[in-house]
Amino acid sequence: MAYKQELSLAEIKKNCEDFVSDYPDGKNILRATDGEKNYEEIAKDLDFSKTYISTVLNAAKKLHLAERIKPGIFKKKSGVMSYIPENKKKKRSAPSISKIIQRAKKKPKISIKDKPFSNRPLQNIDKMTIGYQNLYIVENTLRELIRKVFGVEVSKWWNQKVNPSIVKEVKETIEKYPYHGYRRQDELEYTHLGQLKEIITAKKNWSDFSPYLHERDKASFSATIDKAIPSRNSIGHCIPLKDADLKYVDMRFQDILKMIK
Repeated sequence: MAYKQELSLAEIKKNCEDFVSDYPDGKNILRATDGEKNYEEIAKDLDFSKTYISTVLNAAKKLHLAERIKPGIFKKKSGVMSYIPENKKKKRSAPSISKIIQRAKKKPKISIKDKPFSNRPLQNIDKMTIGYQNLYIVENTLRELIRKVFGVEVSKWWNQKVNPSIVKEVKETIEKYPYHGYRRQDELEYTHLGQLKEIITAKKNWSDFSPYLHERDKASFSATIDKAIPSRNSIGHCIPLKDADLKYVDMRFQDILKMIK
Protein backbone atom coordinates (compact mmCIF):
# COMPACT_ATOMS: atom_id res chain seq x y z
CA MET A 1 0.00 0.00 0.00
CA ALA A 2 1.35 3.40 -0.90
CA TYR A 3 1.95 6.15 1.63
CA LYS A 4 -1.38 7.72 2.59
CA GLN A 5 -0.96 11.38 1.84
CA GLU A 6 -2.28 13.21 4.89
CA LEU A 7 0.06 15.98 3.74
CA SER A 8 1.13 17.17 0.33
CA LEU A 9 4.08 15.39 -1.28
CA ALA A 10 6.21 18.49 -0.76
CA GLU A 11 5.36 18.54 2.96
CA ILE A 12 6.09 14.83 3.29
CA LYS A 13 9.51 15.24 1.69
CA LYS A 14 10.28 18.27 3.85
CA ASN A 15 9.31 16.36 7.01
CA CYS A 16 11.52 13.44 5.95
CA GLU A 17 14.47 15.76 5.37
CA ASP A 18 13.96 17.46 8.74
CA PHE A 19 13.65 14.08 10.46
CA VAL A 20 16.90 12.65 9.15
CA SER A 21 18.66 15.97 9.70
CA ASP A 22 17.69 16.02 13.38
CA TYR A 23 18.15 12.26 13.86
CA PRO A 24 20.87 10.81 11.58
CA ASP A 25 19.99 7.32 12.82
CA GLY A 26 16.30 7.95 12.28
CA LYS A 27 15.95 6.00 9.05
CA ASN A 28 17.37 2.81 10.56
CA ILE A 29 15.22 3.24 13.66
CA LEU A 30 12.07 3.86 11.64
CA ARG A 31 12.84 0.80 9.49
CA ALA A 32 12.65 -1.32 12.66
CA THR A 33 9.34 0.23 13.70
CA ASP A 34 6.93 -2.49 12.61
CA GLY A 35 3.98 -2.00 14.94
CA GLU A 36 4.88 -5.07 16.98
CA LYS A 37 8.11 -4.31 18.85
CA ASN A 38 7.96 -1.65 21.54
CA TYR A 39 10.58 1.06 21.76
CA GLU A 40 12.50 -0.81 24.48
CA GLU A 41 12.94 -3.86 22.22
CA ILE A 42 14.06 -1.66 19.33
CA ALA A 43 16.56 0.07 21.65
CA LYS A 44 17.98 -3.30 22.64
CA ASP A 45 18.15 -4.57 19.05
CA LEU A 46 19.89 -1.44 17.75
CA ASP A 47 21.99 -0.85 20.88
CA PHE A 48 20.67 2.64 21.60
CA SER A 49 19.33 4.09 24.83
CA LYS A 50 15.58 3.67 25.36
CA THR A 51 15.20 7.40 25.88
CA TYR A 52 16.75 8.16 22.50
CA ILE A 53 14.55 5.64 20.67
CA SER A 54 11.45 7.06 22.35
CA THR A 55 12.51 10.57 21.33
CA VAL A 56 13.03 9.56 17.69
CA LEU A 57 9.73 7.71 17.42
CA ASN A 58 7.75 10.52 18.96
CA ALA A 59 9.41 12.92 16.52
CA ALA A 60 8.44 10.62 13.64
CA LYS A 61 4.84 10.63 14.87
CA LYS A 62 4.71 14.43 15.01
CA LEU A 63 6.06 14.59 11.46
CA HIS A 64 3.40 12.10 10.26
CA LEU A 65 6.04 9.47 9.43
CA ALA A 66 4.78 6.97 11.99
CA GLU A 67 1.71 6.31 14.09
CA ARG A 68 1.43 5.16 17.68
CA ILE A 69 -0.41 1.82 17.83
CA LYS A 70 -0.48 1.74 21.62
CA PRO A 71 1.76 3.02 24.44
CA GLY A 72 5.38 2.35 23.52
CA ILE A 73 4.60 0.75 20.15
CA PHE A 74 4.83 2.66 16.88
CA LYS A 75 4.47 1.73 13.23
CA LYS A 76 6.00 3.57 10.30
CA LYS A 77 3.60 4.84 7.65
CA SER A 78 3.45 2.59 4.61
CA GLY A 79 5.73 3.81 1.83
CA VAL A 80 7.37 6.52 3.92
CA MET A 81 10.87 4.97 3.76
CA SER A 82 11.19 5.84 0.08
CA TYR A 83 11.01 9.54 0.91
CA ILE A 84 13.61 9.53 3.68
CA PRO A 85 17.06 10.45 2.30
CA GLU A 86 20.27 8.80 3.39
CA ASN A 87 22.06 11.10 5.79
CA LYS A 88 25.64 11.77 4.77
CA LYS A 89 26.54 13.65 7.91
CA LYS A 90 28.53 12.06 10.68
CA LYS A 91 26.10 10.20 12.91
CA ARG A 92 25.27 11.62 16.32
CA SER A 93 23.97 8.37 17.73
CA ALA A 94 22.95 8.19 21.35
CA PRO A 95 25.21 5.49 22.83
CA SER A 96 24.01 2.67 25.00
CA ILE A 97 24.86 2.63 28.69
CA SER A 98 27.47 -0.09 28.09
CA LYS A 99 29.21 2.10 25.51
CA ILE A 100 29.14 5.13 27.80
CA ILE A 101 30.78 3.15 30.58
CA GLN A 102 33.45 1.82 28.21
CA ARG A 103 34.25 5.32 27.03
CA ALA A 104 34.28 6.67 30.56
CA LYS A 105 36.93 4.14 31.56
CA LYS A 106 39.35 5.49 28.97
CA LYS A 107 42.01 7.85 30.24
CA PRO A 108 41.15 11.49 29.56
CA LYS A 109 43.15 13.08 26.78
CA ILE A 110 43.78 16.31 28.64
CA SER A 111 47.15 17.95 28.53
CA ILE A 112 48.55 19.15 31.83
CA LYS A 113 51.23 21.28 30.22
CA ASP A 114 51.16 24.86 31.45
CA LYS A 115 48.42 23.95 33.90
CA PRO A 116 47.06 27.15 35.48
CA PHE A 117 46.79 25.87 39.04
CA SER A 118 47.22 22.16 39.74
CA ASN A 119 46.50 18.76 38.27
CA ARG A 120 44.12 17.88 41.09
CA PRO A 121 41.08 17.69 38.74
CA LEU A 122 42.91 15.05 36.71
CA GLN A 123 43.81 13.13 39.84
CA ASN A 124 40.13 12.93 40.80
CA ILE A 125 38.61 12.16 37.41
CA ASP A 126 38.89 8.36 37.58
CA LYS A 127 37.12 8.32 40.94
CA MET A 128 34.45 10.78 39.84
CA THR A 129 33.76 8.74 36.69
CA ILE A 130 32.16 6.07 38.89
CA GLY A 131 29.76 8.65 40.22
CA TYR A 132 28.87 10.00 36.78
CA GLN A 133 28.10 6.51 35.49
CA ASN A 134 25.86 5.68 38.42
CA LEU A 135 24.02 9.00 38.29
CA TYR A 136 23.32 8.63 34.56
CA ILE A 137 21.97 5.11 34.94
CA VAL A 138 19.84 5.80 38.03
CA GLU A 139 18.17 9.03 36.87
CA ASN A 140 17.39 7.66 33.42
CA THR A 141 16.11 4.39 34.89
CA LEU A 142 13.69 6.35 37.07
CA ARG A 143 12.58 8.40 34.06
CA GLU A 144 11.94 5.22 32.09
CA LEU A 145 9.96 3.81 35.02
CA ILE A 146 7.77 6.92 35.09
CA ARG A 147 7.20 6.73 31.32
CA LYS A 148 6.33 3.05 31.64
CA VAL A 149 3.68 3.80 34.26
CA PHE A 150 2.19 7.03 32.88
CA GLY A 151 3.01 6.75 29.18
CA VAL A 152 5.79 7.88 26.86
CA GLU A 153 3.92 11.02 25.78
CA VAL A 154 4.74 13.13 28.82
CA SER A 155 2.70 16.13 27.67
CA LYS A 156 -0.51 14.11 28.17
CA TRP A 157 -0.02 13.61 31.90
CA TRP A 158 2.65 16.09 33.06
CA ASN A 159 0.31 18.68 34.60
CA GLN A 160 -2.04 16.09 36.11
CA LYS A 161 0.50 13.71 37.66
CA VAL A 162 3.30 16.05 38.73
CA ASN A 163 3.32 18.29 41.79
CA PRO A 164 2.67 21.93 40.76
CA SER A 165 5.90 23.06 42.44
CA ILE A 166 7.94 20.69 40.24
CA VAL A 167 6.01 21.79 37.14
CA LYS A 168 6.90 25.38 38.02
CA GLU A 169 10.56 24.60 38.73
CA VAL A 170 10.98 22.73 35.44
CA LYS A 171 9.25 25.49 33.49
CA GLU A 172 11.60 28.08 35.02
CA THR A 173 14.61 25.88 34.26
CA ILE A 174 13.60 25.53 30.62
CA GLU A 175 13.08 29.28 30.29
CA LYS A 176 16.22 30.38 32.16
CA TYR A 177 18.61 27.69 31.00
CA PRO A 178 17.54 26.41 27.57
CA TYR A 179 19.54 23.41 26.40
CA HIS A 180 21.09 24.18 23.03
CA GLY A 181 22.87 20.90 22.43
CA TYR A 182 21.07 17.60 21.97
CA ARG A 183 17.39 18.50 22.26
CA ARG A 184 15.73 17.14 25.35
CA GLN A 185 12.71 14.99 24.75
CA ASP A 186 10.29 16.50 27.25
CA GLU A 187 9.88 18.07 30.68
CA LEU A 188 10.86 14.81 32.39
CA GLU A 189 14.40 15.14 31.07
CA TYR A 190 14.77 18.41 32.97
CA THR A 191 14.07 16.73 36.31
CA HIS A 192 16.71 15.59 38.79
CA LEU A 193 16.85 12.75 41.30
CA GLY A 194 14.94 14.50 44.08
CA GLN A 195 12.14 15.58 41.75
CA LEU A 196 11.87 12.11 40.23
CA LYS A 197 11.45 10.71 43.73
CA GLU A 198 8.70 13.23 44.48
CA ILE A 199 6.80 12.29 41.31
CA ILE A 200 6.88 8.59 42.18
CA THR A 201 6.06 8.96 45.88
CA ALA A 202 3.28 11.54 45.46
CA LYS A 203 0.17 10.42 47.34
CA LYS A 204 -1.90 10.17 44.16
CA ASN A 205 0.86 8.31 42.26
CA TRP A 206 2.40 5.80 44.66
CA SER A 207 -0.15 3.05 44.10
CA ASP A 208 0.51 3.22 40.34
CA PHE A 209 4.22 2.55 40.86
CA SER A 210 4.00 -0.10 43.59
CA PRO A 211 3.54 -3.03 41.14
CA TYR A 212 6.84 -2.12 39.49
CA LEU A 213 8.85 -1.92 42.71
CA HIS A 214 10.43 -4.46 45.02
CA GLU A 215 10.28 -1.90 47.83
CA ARG A 216 6.60 -1.40 48.63
CA ASP A 217 7.14 0.83 51.68
CA LYS A 218 7.04 4.44 50.52
CA ALA A 219 9.04 5.75 53.49
CA SER A 220 11.85 3.24 52.87
CA PHE A 221 11.82 4.01 49.15
CA SER A 222 12.15 7.75 49.85
CA ALA A 223 14.84 7.25 52.47
CA THR A 224 16.97 5.14 50.12
CA ILE A 225 16.91 7.84 47.46
CA ASP A 226 17.46 10.62 50.00
CA LYS A 227 20.75 8.98 51.03
CA ALA A 228 22.03 9.36 47.45
CA ILE A 229 20.94 12.96 46.90
CA PRO A 230 24.00 14.63 48.54
CA SER A 231 26.24 12.54 46.29
CA ARG A 232 24.04 13.39 43.32
CA ASN A 233 24.38 17.12 44.00
CA SER A 234 28.16 16.90 44.27
CA ILE A 235 28.40 14.91 41.03
CA GLY A 236 25.98 17.21 39.20
CA HIS A 237 27.99 20.29 40.18
CA CYS A 238 31.34 18.62 39.47
CA ILE A 239 32.45 18.83 43.11
CA PRO A 240 34.99 16.11 44.02
CA LEU A 241 33.47 13.54 46.34
CA LYS A 242 35.24 12.96 49.63
CA ASP A 243 36.84 9.60 50.31
CA ALA A 244 34.05 8.50 52.65
CA ASP A 245 31.40 9.42 50.09
CA LEU A 246 33.29 7.72 47.26
CA LYS A 247 33.34 4.56 49.33
CA TYR A 248 29.55 4.41 49.50
CA VAL A 249 28.40 6.22 46.35
CA ASP A 250 28.20 3.05 44.25
CA MET A 251 26.31 1.25 47.00
CA ARG A 252 23.81 4.12 47.38
CA PHE A 253 22.96 4.18 43.69
CA GLN A 254 22.84 0.39 43.45
CA ASP A 255 20.39 0.32 46.35
CA ILE A 256 18.06 2.52 44.29
CA LEU A 257 18.24 0.21 41.28
CA LYS A 258 17.55 -2.82 43.46
CA MET A 259 14.21 -1.35 44.47
CA ILE A 260 12.98 -1.44 40.87
CA LYS A 261 11.72 -4.63 39.26
